Amino acid sequence: MGRKMWMGALVLAALLAVTACGGGEAQPPSGPDEAGPQPGVSVTDPAVLAWLWEDYLYGSIFTLGNGRDFDAAAGELPYRYSALEYAVWYLVMNDPEGMFDPATAEPFVALPDETVAEWARRLTGVELGSIDYARDYEYSSVFASGENRIDWSQARQSWGITPYTENTPWSIRLDEVTHDAQAGTYTARLAHYVRSGDDARVNRMFEYTLRETEDALQFVARRTIIPDISDLVSIEYCGQELDAGAVGAALKGELERFSYTIRVGDVMFVRHWPVRNESDTGYDYVLAGYDMAADAPIGRIELEEQNLYGVRAAEDGGWLLLLPDRVMQVDAGMKPVREIELPAPVAASRDSYDCMADGSGFVYMRGGDLMLLRDGEEKLLCSSPPVSRYGYELFIRYPELIR
Repeated sequence: MGRKMWMGALVLAALLAVTACGGGEAQPPSGPDEAGPQPGVSVTDPAVLAWLWEDYLYGSIFTLGNGRDFDAAAGELPYRYSALEYAVWYLVMNDPEGMFDPATAEPFVALPDETVAEWARRLTGVELGSIDYARDYEYSSVFASGENRIDWSQARQSWGITPYTENTPWSIRLDEVTHDAQAGTYTARLAHYVRSGDDARVNRMFEYTLRETEDALQFVARRTIIPDISDLVSIEYCGQELDAGAVGAALKGELERFSYTIRVGDVMFVRHWPVRNESDTGYDYVLAGYDMAADAPIGRIELEEQNLYGVRAAEDGGWLLLLPDRVMQVDAGMKPVREIELPAPVAASRDSYDCMADGSGFVYMRGGDLMLLRDGEEKLLCSSPPVSRYGYELFIRYPELIR
């Protein structure tokens, strides 16, 4: 998402005192004015801004920020998965329950379901219900495989907080904060920048409203604001609206689990997060196809693999699904036709390969070299450029055959 930026390391002991990694309930730093800010007053105290940023706002960028706008007053809450991810981030970084002891040699700590659910409710108002680790934590690198234990030290390191005065990896930065003491709310705007520097332009703004409660601040609203750029650019809409009912039917109503799309000609393939398979023995990864010209689903297939590297049109009809260890050809109705096992050098390239339309050859990466494999013979097509004069190492990835 777009971003103005707002993070960085704390350099003053006074700011360190309000960082996120301590036990107990997080409270805003006290200011010299006992009455606190008045309604609508801009918050400028660096200690208060740092507290809001480090304890609450930073973690919203890659959790709540990846979901939809919401307004608790209108009965609209964040997505369940966004709320769960935010609750985990808050627990790890702030440790309000005192679960993580820096002195311990054991980095993995159990994260009780009820604790995660309770803090999700306190922080977002979302009721998580039961937590399924295979589904809810499968994509998290900080959880022990198949267990409800978190490597909290690794998590804190990987989620390291950029100071609110600096740009973040997402080009999002804290823009402004106001406090309404009468309503007991903070309103914070995060700006997503297209560029930085003197010619920086804001792509969009995310405005969050946080309500003061007994235990913590609670996110009660998010609003996305798109700046008026009519004086900078003109946009001609050329998109195509799809029938939401048809899309929902093909995905068994699981639109909330939508992940990404791949377009091949007039067909759009939609991928979504795993769902329980029909035999109730594990999870499948669904790929559904839509004919955009007819505005109707053409079929769906449930794959065992989490990773899908691409979809290509097959020479004799249907499509080729690029998977980690093979290429699967499906027909026009998404039914399997045949499978092509990846040759060892192609499989070793992991996600950096493409397949010819007839399945007879591959292009792939071997180290920094772009290779062609056909009829059992390898051919070097080109090598990655040398290190640039600026010290950056350039490399080729994701090769794609265009004819």
